[in-house]
Amino acid sequence: MAQDSTNIKETIGALDDYVLLGRSGLRISPLCLGTLTFGEASGLFSKVGSNNEESKKVFDYYYEKGGNFFVDTFRKLKNDTDTIKQKLISDQ
Repeated sequence: MAQDSTNIKETIGALDDYVLLGRSGLRISPLCLGTLTFGEASGLFSKVGSNNEESKKVFDYYYEKGGNFFVDTFRKLKNDTDTIKQKLISDQ
């Protein structure tokens, strides 16, 4: 059974304690940053998204702590998450 912890370092270690991604040789953070809610959505998910400023705060904190693994595979949401993510990554 998983142990409940409020201290993320106790649960997964530091974000810069990278792990290998399969046999690819890529070293990634042990915790992925989901970016689905980056950008204000419309329609069914209109109450879920975060604006550019809040998205930047989340991204910057994750990146400063050593995070390097981002994902967003949900394509039916009508928001600008990919544009925001591209800008945040290129600004680093």
